[in-house]
Amino acid sequence: MPEEKKKIENRSCNGKEKDIIDAAMRLFSRYGYAGTTTISIAEEAKVSEKTLFKYFHTKQELYDRTVYPLIKTMVSEKVSAYGAGKKEGVYGLIHDLYMDKIKMAKENPDQLKLTMHEFLMNPAFQSSMSGIWNDSYLPYIKKELDIQEEVCEEYGEMLEDALTRIIVSILVAYAIDRTYIRKDKKFDDEKEIKLMLKILFDGINGLKDGPEREEHK
Repeated sequence: MPEEKKKIENRSCNGKEKDIIDAAMRLFSRYGYAGTTTISIAEEAKVSEKTLFKYFHTKQELYDRTVYPLIKTMVSEKVSAYGAGKKEGVYGLIHDLYMDKIKMAKENPDQLKLTMHEFLMNPAFQSSMSGIWNDSYLPYIKKELDIQEEVCEEYGEMLEDALTRIIVSILVAYAIDRTYIRKDKKFDDEKEIKLMLKILFDGINGLKDGPEREEHK
């Protein structure tokens, strides 16, 4: 990530600045970058446009301040703990990843919507998110799965792509379902995630084997 983006991420905020960022997140998630004006953000935040520009010199700066911290939230400290050997098991890592992101979606659905929009429409955001996954999560997952060398040779990069699609798509589908599609339904996230991980690790036929396991080695 560019150095200026790191500086944007690391800035703390409070008071009116936070109100502006929260308002910007709501409007960017609804209307996108082009469809959102600084005037509308100021009105949503209940401040003047002059006050908005006191904190953010341009709409792009405000957009970066709203969007790029989302990337930081996607990097779990748990990954480094697993990689350092403090925790073990790819099942545990994916379980914690799912729980962390569902908690984020529950607490701030606008953040989920904006993240999805950026991932679909913003090449720079796509690159940053892909880099986080490929550099942090995927190497550990591949190592712990202990995939046979013959399988790796046969499928090559296709294997990494398939693992990514399957693991990420389950998380995204569940987050969208519980946050937007069936938002009035009461979900037991822990139990739902354990069931999804049982199917992920054991396959559909694994449902014949009884309740989900707590750990997968």
